[in-house]
Amino acid sequence: METTSEEQNEHGLIFWVSVIVGAIVVGVGVRGVFHQFPLGQQRYRFFRYLVVSDLTHDVIVAPILFIVGWIVSRISPPWLRAPLAFGGFASAISLAIAWYPLQGTASYKQNPTFQPLNYSTAIMTVFAVVWSIATVWAVVRFRGRHALPTTSAS
Repeated sequence: METTSEEQNEHGLIFWVSVIVGAIVVGVGVRGVFHQFPLGQQRYRFFRYLVVSDLTHDVIVAPILFIVGWIVSRISPPWLRAPLAFGGFASAISLAIAWYPLQGTASYKQNPTFQPLNYSTAIMTVFAVVWSIATVWAVVRFRGRHALPTTSAS
């Protein structure tokens, strides 16, 4: 089977540099896990958490979000889809970042100032800002779509 020059050039320099940098980053991460968790039981719990969270995402979270996204894309008008996608994505990322502080599991008993923020009000403020931006964006897109044509006087 012969390969054409197009197939040979499919993976250019940027691809291979990215592969090398990615492999280095993964290697540093693996080294960090073995350095952070020197005991076997701690490593086992970490890798079990990693595998279970990955499978939970792939089997439960991703399909649900795919179905929700598909439904939203079918029932919302085209001018509203991008603002909704932005609002949903930004809200999900914000909630993922604030998940442990919201549960109170990130506190440090020896230092009570370690977690001085009230994350329940902070995440609601973030949601308000994100959805305000999404709303303004949707209004601008709607008005731009429904703007009256202007005639120029010549």
